[in-house]
Amino acid sequence: MKSINNFRHQIDEIDQAIAELLLRRDNLVVQTWRAKIESAIPLFDPAREAQIIENLRNNLNLHDAKPEQIERVERIYKFILNLNQERKNEV
Repeated sequence: MKSINNFRHQIDEIDQAIAELLLRRDNLVVQTWRAKIESAIPLFDPAREAQIIENLRNNLNLHDAKPEQIERVERIYKFILNLNQERKNEV
């Protein structure tokens, strides 16, 4: 049986990977905003945000995620999207 420390180590590795991907995503969001500003396109597109959530659900379903897991991950993504809206003045 795996020890608690082994599980914690695996969680720590996943947390590090998530943090790195979130930073990468954040940088791409800012680059996208700058391109939208240069093209006079609105920064926020509700249809695109809905598409992000739908793509997320579809991907999780492919991985046989349980409904409660899908709900939790969807809540995290909605939080991320809301944070982006709050910081739009940073660009």
